[in-house]
Amino acid sequence: MLQLLHQDQKRAIEELWSIIHSDVKNYSKMRERLSAFLDSVTGYYLPSDIQTTIRREIYDADRFLDKLAVEIGVAPPMEFDERDYEEWYKSLPPEELLALGESETYNRFKFQLKGKLRKIMSGEIDRGN
Repeated sequence: MLQLLHQDQKRAIEELWSIIHSDVKNYSKMRERLSAFLDSVTGYYLPSDIQTTIRREIYDADRFLDKLAVEIGVAPPMEFDERDYEEWYKSLPPEELLALGESETYNRFKFQLKGKLRKIMSGEIDRGN
């Protein structure tokens, strides 16, 4: 079992290496490929500290680019007022509220299922549980 885990981790690292050294020439394409990889089954075998580092770097780069877009006038400043959100939420028709609830439920379900699969694949929990 441990040897299989090691082989899967090696394959994940090799695939990450391949992505990083691919012919992708811009950040948005690289971000897309890295995110898809991290969400793939192979990406789950990447050591968690590497996954965390990549996600943090993507987050930091996104924030930098968002800030830069505002500074150079390409995008308006992102201001969030919780009252605006509450008013918007209350103004939604019942069908849209239901769709939003379904979307949130689906995303939560998917996140929890991914976490469970990650633990099974890493051997943290027994496959029979």
